[in-house]
Amino acid sequence: MPGLSGKSSALIFAALSVHLGCVASSPPRAVDRASEASAEPPAPLAVRAPFFIPGEQMAWELSLHGVVGGEAVLAVGNPGRIDGKEVVILRSQVESTGVAKLIKEVSDDVTTWVDLTTAHPVYYYADVRFGKKQGVIETTFSPDKLRILYKRPGHPTRTYIQKLPPGLLGYDTHAVLGALRAWAASSDQRAYFYVLSGKRLWKATIAKAGTEAISTALGEFRAIRIDGTAHRLERNLTPDPAKEARAFSLWISDDARRVPLLVTARTEYGDVAAALIHYHRPSARVSSR
Repeated sequence: MPGLSGKSSALIFAALSVHLGCVASSPPRAVDRASEASAEPPAPLAVRAPFFIPGEQMAWELSLHGVVGGEAVLAVGNPGRIDGKEVVILRSQVESTGVAKLIKEVSDDVTTWVDLTTAHPVYYYADVRFGKKQGVIETTFSPDKLRILYKRPGHPTRTYIQKLPPGLLGYDTHAVLGALRAWAASSDQRAYFYVLSGKRLWKATIAKAGTEAISTALGEFRAIRIDGTAHRLERNLTPDPAKEARAFSLWISDDARRVPLLVTARTEYGDVAAALIHYHRPSARVSSR
């Protein structure tokens, strides 16, 4: 979800799980491993330009087993040029609410510059508050690597260099949302991408699962469903043995607006969801084409 770091989501949903106990819910779908052997290997996610609209605003409720524990909002700025690149600036804020906020207050404030010619981020800035702890994460994106700075008051700045496979660029959660909205995949077509969440890199494999009807707080929609599986990686790009793979699903409205309606994911705390509760769209789409 836009701006939601791994640590923030963990605390919000852990706080809820303490009060909910074990409750059954419908799990998201993983990419079907049984069909992968006979299918074409996934290709890197590739789109001509990200799908964003100047002035676009969205908000989602974050919940665990149907109980709201947080809210995420995203705002899209106007396109401009920074360091010779045509970019759009996106800003999101995430806060714990309700029961989760009573236990510990959590918030993320994240800004990303997304290159409109590649759909990949150029720069990422996150101000993360985790109870009494505060940290800032700054990341610059370049071919084959990410440079991550982690700053905390009273502590020395830590620098991480995260390499990527040759020829590939990384995403953050803002940029990959724009890429998935623009992804014109055929049914069952698969792709993969690398996405930064906080200070850690994940590799996700996705497949278009078709279209289906979905009911939201904003009404009924015909939606494109994308299913995926994500693995947290070590710095050497091997799967982190301390984290199990996470299945997730994303529904995007099957119309000209391409609205991200719902995200579900399976975590160590249970099945979580981010459901759209507000959407405002001006008229023009952000594109470099």
